[in-house]
Amino acid sequence: MNRGIGSYQKTETLGKSPVELLLMVYGGAILALSEAEVAFLQGNRELGREKIDRARKFVTHLYTTLDNERGGEIAEQLGHLYVFLIERMQVAQASGDGEALVDLREILENLRSGWQGAGKIANG
Repeated sequence: MNRGIGSYQKTETLGKSPVELLLMVYGGAILALSEAEVAFLQGNRELGREKIDRARKFVTHLYTTLDNERGGEIAEQLGHLYVFLIERMQVAQASGDGEALVDLREILENLRSGWQGAGKIANG
């Protein structure tokens, strides 16, 4: 069954532009944070921690794939922001504070929105 999911995920990303792939990663992080927030508010700390861990993996991917050479100062600033997000996720995960995730999700939503705008401009 996992092989079928892997094939689907691979097909889902084929033919996507770099911006579309980036938007997918942001979307995954945002969804995972939303799910973590709900889990914590419902008292399910274990599921909340799992979802934060998933969100952190998405943001770590964003951080590790930054191209500092081509991205210059923007990539550097994004790197700092990603580190901040990862650190805050760890604090929220340890404390079980679902409300702390709202700000983190909003930051990611703003970043995703900016990339959506850039993608529209690039595709003209």
